[in-house]
Amino acid sequence: METIYVLIKVGTGHLEEVVDIVKTLKGIGHVDVVTGTYDIIVTINGDNVATMLSQVVNDVRAVEGIKSTETLIALNIND
Repeated sequence: METIYVLIKVGTGHLEEVVDIVKTLKGIGHVDVVTGTYDIIVTINGDNVATMLSQVVNDVRAVEGIKSTETLIALNIND
């Protein structure tokens, strides 16, 4: 199982709307609203990193109200 974290910045007034939409996307694990530089952290779990990255580009980044994203791929260093 692979994990990707997507850090999301949202436009003013779009936070709740973006959270509601992102939660409905296929493969989404957790959606957490956070404080700091980013507004939302999304966890995506799956078997293929390339497929998961495509989901970020084609599905997550297409949500209206998202200003920018940063994607972090979790590394399995003990395997």
